[in-house]
This record gives sequence, C-alpha cells and structure tokens, in this order.
Amino acid sequence: MICKGKACWCGALLMMAFPLSVANPVATPASPTNERVRELNQLARRYTADLAATVQRNWQPPVGTDASRACFVAVTQIVTGVIADIAIDDQCGYGDAGKESILDALLKSDPLPYSGYESVFTRRLVIGFKSDPATVRVWLNPKGDR
Repeated sequence: MICKGKACWCGALLMMAFPLSVANPVATPASPTNERVRELNQLARRYTADLAATVQRNWQPPVGTDASRACFVAVTQIVTGVIADIAIDDQCGYGDAGKESILDALLKSDPLPYSGYESVFTRRLVIGFKSDPATVRVWLNPKGDR
C-alpha cells in the first residue's frame, strides 16, 4: 500500500458506473415530476462537468505518460465536498509518477464543488483520468447509495 496524506492506492476498485437517474418512467410528459426530473438531470450534468473541470485544472500528467492508458479512482467525499478517501484502482494504467500526479490533482482540488449542487450531491464518485489530451471524467454514485 502506498499512501500520501489521506490517499492510498491499494485494493480492487469495482468499476461499475451508473448514470444518475431520478426519472419516474410512469410520469406523464406534462407532470411536474417530469419537469423536476429534467431539472435534476440537468443539474447532475453540470455537477459532473464542474467536478471534472476542477480536477482537470489541477492535473498535470507526467511527460511520457502512455496516452492509450487510463486510470480510475474512487473518491469518497463528505457533505461540503471535502475529500474523505481516495482509492486508485489496481488496474490503473499509470506508473508511480502518474498515480502521484492524480493524487496531487485531487488534493489540490479539495474541497470539491458542492455549493449549488446539494440536491444531486453523492458521497461516492468514480473519476477517470486519460493523459492525451489530459481528460478527466466523473461518474456520480457508482454503487447506488447517497
């Protein structure tokens, strides 16, 4: 196990990512429920984009990082966006320098965006990193719990 501050990389990471869905499939198109669902889904898309942009601004992949590889990280945050735990997947395609750059980016991004996103906030995130071009993608609530 390799640790840096409150982050360690070890153990397997279940890579199941489910899109945030609050839709009620039996609601009629004109119902207020559908409008609220649309608003929440739109807010969730903005939230994931804001999370990704925040982390991406702080990520500098090391020179020579294999562009064909990716790395997935499970992040647990508390209300307010403070990062409580970071777990880098065992199958991460980056060496120690790449993993270190990911940890640095996450720690520099702490706390993660929260204000304005309270209604779609989830404690667990899966964040994917790809080095060329430097891209960060976020999945909300990968295990289905809030």
